[in-house]
Amino acid sequence: MLDDFFLFHELVFPQLLNIQESLVIKAELIWLISHLIFYRNIVLKSTYFMILGMALLMFGVSLGIDFLPIHVDYGRSTSNWYFLLEDGSKLIGIATWCFYLSTVCAQALLNAKSSSDSQADSA
Repeated sequence: MLDDFFLFHELVFPQLLNIQESLVIKAELIWLISHLIFYRNIVLKSTYFMILGMALLMFGVSLGIDFLPIHVDYGRSTSNWYFLLEDGSKLIGIATWCFYLSTVCAQALLNAKSSSDSQADSA
């Protein structure tokens, strides 16, 4: 979300730091994949694969739109369709990602509570 708020991969890195936008997006993808690998046990134990898939799909759509060979002047653009498609899919991705994380956390808390209750009953 900070990337979108400060326009890191659109303006800051390419224009101010002279780092290509594609490198920034690749670094973000590596970050996402490394987190999925690091937390794979939690991801695989959850049963919410459709929600996770929807979040990743929406992020992928947003990244795909980012890579389209369209030059957008962020200060003077008169068409909002590009921004609606890119930012709308990203917003849906963020919302479903938050929903996925919330449901996985709730599931983990319920599992921990039920296992502590069963241990207390057996003692």
